[in-house]
Amino acid sequence: MLLHLNFKAKQSKAMPSDAYFMFRAFVPGDAETASLHSIRMDEEERAGGDKVFKAIFHQKDPVVWFDV
Repeated sequence: MLLHLNFKAKQSKAMPSDAYFMFRAFVPGDAETASLHSIRMDEEERAGGDKVFKAIFHQKDPVVWFDV
C-alpha cells in the first residue's frame, strides 16, 4: 500500500495560509512494518550558486508525483 498525504503547514505571519508539505510512506505488509518512504523537497539554485531546498509548498505550486 502506498500512502500519499498533504499536510497544511501551521500558519505564521511569514507563511501564507495555503502552505502545505507532502510525504509518502511505503507499507510493506501490515501496519507494524510501515516505513517512511520520502518527503518531497525541491532543490533551487539561486544567483551566485547557493542551493536551497524547499519543503513547504503553496496552492499556486503544481502538485507533482515525485520518484525516489
